[in-house]
Amino acid sequence: MNSTPTSSPTPLSPTIKIIQLNCNKKGSAVHGLLNTCFNDADLLLQEPWWAQISPNGTKGPVGHREWTPILPTTTQSIDDPPPRIMAYFRPRPSMEVVLRSDLIQDRDIQILNIIHQGNPTTNIINLYNDHKRHDECATALLRTIPLSHNQPTIITGDWNMHHHLWFSSPNVNSSMETDYMVDWLTIHGYLLSNIPGQHTYIPHTSRGTPSVLDLIFANGPATQCAIPSDWTIKPEFAFDSDHLAIQWTLINNVTPISNCCGNRYNMKDTDKNTWSTAFVENLEHFRGPLNILMDTNNPISITNLENAVSAPSTAIICTNEQVAKKCNPSPTAKPWWNKTLTEIAAYI
Repeated sequence: MNSTPTSSPTPLSPTIKIIQLNCNKKGSAVHGLLNTCFNDADLLLQEPWWAQISPNGTKGPVGHREWTPILPTTTQSIDDPPPRIMAYFRPRPSMEVVLRSDLIQDRDIQILNIIHQGNPTTNIINLYNDHKRHDECATALLRTIPLSHNQPTIITGDWNMHHHLWFSSPNVNSSMETDYMVDWLTIHGYLLSNIPGQHTYIPHTSRGTPSVLDLIFANGPATQCAIPSDWTIKPEFAFDSDHLAIQWTLINNVTPISNCCGNRYNMKDTDKNTWSTAFVENLEHFRGPLNILMDTNNPISITNLENAVSAPSTAIICTNEQVAKKCNPSPTAKPWWNKTLTEIAAYI
């Protein structure tokens, strides 16, 4: 059990931002990003420009001396279909970007390990979802990859999916694949970073309808590290694409709080009867907010409801401070060690 916070985030390293954009296969959009953003952010692209770059017919992406392009596959022949996702990173002495080609090589999905000094290794999954590929679309493939869910992981890209979770409307028809993917994200603790209902796709014709297609999801370890943070739409970086650019912070210059709730208590060595008696006494001090909650003759205000909800937890914190044994934090502590193991160790 925990009580009040005792620490706050402290500065670590310079921030590193990411800009992601479906370029709609426009070379002007890719050139615009490379020539505009090289002092601001690294890039995750969907549907990048891909065309002939040499007289012998070799095709490839836009090149730029300030950027290192990262393709989703390690080999690309002339006859292969073009990749629909890629990344551009600027070389930094303190950061390494590793393509996890051992996990998957597919033109619609890439997994990058971001190794940055002073920060946990973060997985970025960049995808373009094409429902016409059916069981081989990016989201279906993603669910088959043996990911480490204990590492900070960001899944981002053009999902091409409709769901009330990000459309902010109950009247949205979602496909079976979308429902499968939402269930998978929920099971593994991923949270949506987008502002629900904020459009990321703006068609250039009057026949089209604005939509929410470009999404970012973060798992628990990433959320604990405040990754991603500062999510925002950047229309000025869309150039002539029909999607809007999204910017978010990858390395956010803070370190996670190891214990956001302050003191910890050892409940195993606390007498249950003593604790129960103290809890009942403390709860009586907060009986007022609870009595208001039980009054069915008068409406309950939001403030009264919040006070009633916090009353039991406040009583628990007060009880722990009075009768529970406080834990002394130690980097070598083993929470699974108990008295029986101590006796066995002594016997051995």
